[in-house]
Amino acid sequence: MEKPWLVAIVGPIAVGKMTVGQSLRELTGFELFHNHMVIDLLTPFFEFGSEPFDRLATSMREQLFEEAAASGLGMIATWGWFFESSEDKALVQRAIDPFERQGGRVSFVELAAPLEVRLERNRTENRRANKRVEWATGE
Repeated sequence: MEKPWLVAIVGPIAVGKMTVGQSLRELTGFELFHNHMVIDLLTPFFEFGSEPFDRLATSMREQLFEEAAASGLGMIATWGWFFESSEDKALVQRAIDPFERQGGRVSFVELAAPLEVRLERNRTENRRANKRVEWATGE
């Protein structure tokens, strides 16, 4: 079995994390987990940021990363990581721990863009095709 490898793409909302992850998936063959896969699954049932939402989202992510690392997968994951947040730091640490325990690799990519660019990106066809964005755009 190959050693697992996690590529974590981080940055603010609508900076292009998923789009870069999609391109990286094509180049590497790694599986892509963008954060909206969990968000969009849970928000029809629980308000974003509510206790049930946070509890389920955390559990689902942690189980996914544990199984991916144990299976030796190459994986790309995206997060909107607020570096000053101890909660976000803990979330990221829980994601990378299984890969490190398995002797795998963890690489970080940080994306940045001006707010005007991000506001425009929030309405792109690719974003709408892959994410529920109405809660963020008001449309």
